Amino acid sequence: MAVKFIGHDQLQRSLLLCYNAQVPICIIGGVGCGKTTAVEDFTETISEKLKAKSQSKFHLWKILLGLVDSTDIGGVPVRTDDGQIDYAAPKFLPFNTDDAGIILGDEYDRSDPEVQNAFNQILLGGEIHGNVISKNAYVVLTMNGSSDRYTTQLSEAARNRVCTLFLSSKASSSISQWDKWAEKNGINDTIRAFAHFKQDLIKGHEDFEELAICTPRSRDMAGRILDEVKGASFKTDDIVLPILAGIIGHGPATELIAFERMQDELPDIEAMLKEPGKYETHECWEKSGLCYAIGVAIGSRLGEEDIDRAENAITLTSYMPDEIAAWAIRSVTGACPQVMATDAYKTFFDDMKALIM
Repeated sequence: MAVKFIGHDQLQRSLLLCYNAQVPICIIGGVGCGKTTAVEDFTETISEKLKAKSQSKFHLWKILLGLVDSTDIGGVPVRTDDGQIDYAAPKFLPFNTDDAGIILGDEYDRSDPEVQNAFNQILLGGEIHGNVISKNAYVVLTMNGSSDRYTTQLSEAARNRVCTLFLSSKASSSISQWDKWAEKNGINDTIRAFAHFKQDLIKGHEDFEELAICTPRSRDMAGRILDEVKGASFKTDDIVLPILAGIIGHGPATELIAFERMQDELPDIEAMLKEPGKYETHECWEKSGLCYAIGVAIGSRLGEEDIDRAENAITLTSYMPDEIAAWAIRSVTGACPQVMATDAYKTFFDDMKALIM
């Protein structure tokens, strides 16, 4: 499956969206495309915002994983006074603190498997040998990926806990973003002009494989992204697909986006719960995706004492295809258990008990 590349501007917004959703990121791109610089710039942006609000410092803990060994991350074993073995937490990581910032595992795929296994404990659980990483620390990985030799790829456990984003120096916005960085950092004017004049000279590293896996865990992570998109104050329409594809895979991400858009066709749920009979022949019952969406929606709008509305929800459920109706009734009874004592539920149960049991 071909991956979808993003440019530096998209990466900055992707970092912000995933940071807000607390979904760790793994940035994959060719040598010299600006992965580390992008994380440094993002950290600086967050730091400036916090400083303007007189809030605490935002750190960047950068680890070149190809230059450390597993004990550098997991801690050095020491014998305590009572003869037990303890592990001295490394000073360059925010163990046993509440400090906020980003832990950058740079060149992850250039590290030994033992180092990856040690760092995975930070990524997967935040604890190594009894030492706990700050709950305010956010993990970002960078790798060169399958375009480079002598690399060790993400394990399946790690792939299932990160959003993999593929950065390309040839993406449409990259040259303008690089030029802003070059001007800020005093890059030679001739080089800046030449970069625009001969953009085709930059070597492309575009031979990457999709790493995302669709599992219950990654699907839940995708849900956090959708929640954050709703309240985002910045442009997200061009980054939602790459982010979701980096979490659950391109195919499932495309289907998820299409499913979300389909929900715009939902009738007014409150009106349905008020007068369900008016919707008996509505076209929505012909679309299984909408039926599932309605099943979730009506359950989320019921309270424990909403017996009358719950009975109306049962009526709506009866309009659905049988297998979906048997699933949706659980949403209704879970929200309002008392409805199971009503005649409406007993009638529904008698008709559907073969599927409900």
